[in-house]
Amino acid sequence: NKEWVQLLQLKLESKIVDKIVKLTHDRELARMHKRYDDADSLRSQLFDCGVVVKDLSDGSVCSIIEPNQEPSINNRKPNAKRRRKNKKRHKAQALKKCRAPDFALFLIEKYGKIHLSSGEGVLDVAGGSGAFAFELVFVHDIPCTVVDPNPIRFTLRQSKFIIRNALRLKIVINTEYEQHQPNTGWFHPKSQHMITQENEPYVISYLLHKRIYQHRTLFNNDFITQNSYLWNNISFISGLHPDEATEPIVDLALEHNKLFAVIPCCVFPSHNPHRKTPEGKTVVSLMEFVDYLYHKDSNKTAVTELPTLIGCNKIVYHL
Repeated sequence: NKEWVQLLQLKLESKIVDKIVKLTHDRELARMHKRYDDADSLRSQLFDCGVVVKDLSDGSVCSIIEPNQEPSINNRKPNAKRRRKNKKRHKAQALKKCRAPDFALFLIEKYGKIHLSSGEGVLDVAGGSGAFAFELVFVHDIPCTVVDPNPIRFTLRQSKFIIRNALRLKIVINTEYEQHQPNTGWFHPKSQHMITQENEPYVISYLLHKRIYQHRTLFNNDFITQNSYLWNNISFISGLHPDEATEPIVDLALEHNKLFAVIPCCVFPSHNPHRKTPEGKTVVSLMEFVDYLYHKDSNKTAVTELPTLIGCNKIVYHL
């Protein structure tokens, strides 16, 4: 404002006042567009001009450097950059949390809850920690079997939710133990104290009642041969960022006429030189990979976008 410029003119040489005003204006624009590295650089330039900047909730205020003030460009709090990085990381984690719920809602809207719940339910290939399976089973009551070499590991929030419901309902199902059945190792380590020898049967029975299972193996023809009953009775095959299992899902689903939907992510071009674009080049980018999967059978498949997802949000699905 005018008063601030007049104050600077009284205390500083007039030839650098215009430069300070411009630097301050540019810094505000950089902060507004979240270009924080540029804003820090402009802040350093202001300090060299004899001005220190103090950021307030309603804007920034400049003041003249005091004689006893150390000539350091890092006159902000030392942990400001750390907080900024944490904020970005937490924002990215928050965006990831909506992937499984939004994908589940897409499937229910597209294929219907009744169909997805029929038979043995959904086969979630490369299900990882079980985030998508949790949404299907415990939010929408859709049975799900996870196929992944790594064990399911629910988050602390999910673990507490399951254990509390199990102890509230106290369901008891007597069955012989099988390798693919649920176990307490699926729960977060910080929730293990909630499970005792007395209430463990209730927890396992609740998981069996909700019909969530896992096969710790790769998804391929051998899996289909060894689990023929499961394969013949599943209602759907899903893959939420299934990495190297993406193409096998599409291939085996089309071969056996199974409904499927995948959200591809990693391409791994060096491991899959057989993938070619219509021009004969190796598939390298994600969009080329999506187009490659679609053209495996363009009469039965379609491609759409899940707008709520950031990044890899293209869905290749069975019509």
